[in-house]
Amino acid sequence: RPNGKRQRAKGKVQKAKRQIKTNSKLNKCLNALTANQNSMNNIKRIMGIVWMLIAPAVIYFLVMGAIHNIGHGTKDINKPIPWFIIIGIFTPIAIGLMIFGWYAYKGEYDKLTESTEEI
Repeated sequence: RPNGKRQRAKGKVQKAKRQIKTNSKLNKCLNALTANQNSMNNIKRIMGIVWMLIAPAVIYFLVMGAIHNIGHGTKDINKPIPWFIIIGIFTPIAIGLMIFGWYAYKGEYDKLTESTEEI
């Protein structure tokens, strides 16, 4: 009978060792996923800075292009009305791009929802 107890004890030890191996593999996978998630979050933050820099630059170049082209020639691009329309359309887009960049930089997009219950 003592031999039967030893067999059961060995079986439990082997089962525990298998679980430890499985858990270590699982931990390695989770660590890799976490590292990928952290690098993606860093990319999101860097791109947030890029968006915040691009938005005012676009408006600046549009206004400078308008100043440069209005009144110099007879083509449609040299009239002020198309420039007012272009700048009027792109200004709210650029403001939205800056807001999006600010939220990305602050980390608001780090955790994305996976289901509608999280909303």
